[in-house]
Amino acid sequence: AAEARARGDEQRALMRPYVADFEHLEGEAHRLRGSYEEAAEALDRAARTALGYRRLLWRIEASRASVEDARGNAAAAGHAKDEARWIVEAIAESLRPVGLAERFQARPEVAALLRVEARPN
Repeated sequence: AAEARARGDEQRALMRPYVADFEHLEGEAHRLRGSYEEAAEALDRAARTALGYRRLLWRIEASRASVEDARGNAAAAGHAKDEARWIVEAIAESLRPVGLAERFQARPEVAALLRVEARPN
């Protein structure tokens, strides 16, 4: 039993970096099916799990913006877009010293976020 528990702990430790990815994909699947409540719940879990993982957090916030927009919640959608934009701007700045900022900003999904005007505070 102890050996099985140890194997389970090891497997969970190996999966930990990917849990937020799985939850984001679950949220996207619900969003694409039009199940916005389930999508919002999965994306909330993904965002909590992805704290500190900017590479994924901006995607989660962009997905959350789409869900809130589809639910007719313009304020929440705008907030999520602002969060996603702030994160991609920070990522781009971190890539500038190695010459990859422009390449990152040219990605279609990033460029779309950067084109949206930020909401006034």
